Amino acid sequence: MRTLGLNERQIEALRLMTNERKTLTNTAYQQLFKVSRNTAVGDLQALIKTGSIKATGNGKSTHDEAL
Repeated sequence: MRTLGLNERQIEALRLMTNERKTLTNTAYQQLFKVSRNTAVGDLQALIKTGSIKATGNGKSTHDEAL
């Protein structure tokens, strides 16, 4: 995971989505890791870019799932 350039939050989020079958919204990510909206957006977009997760839904109903 580190070779992909993921930080600790991203690795933990990916673990939760993979092992515990959780889906995360931006708001849930912010609350879980106590980060700002911009940080959550950046972290989640980086996970999408690596192909680790996919975003589903539109607007406020968007959530992220592990592949």
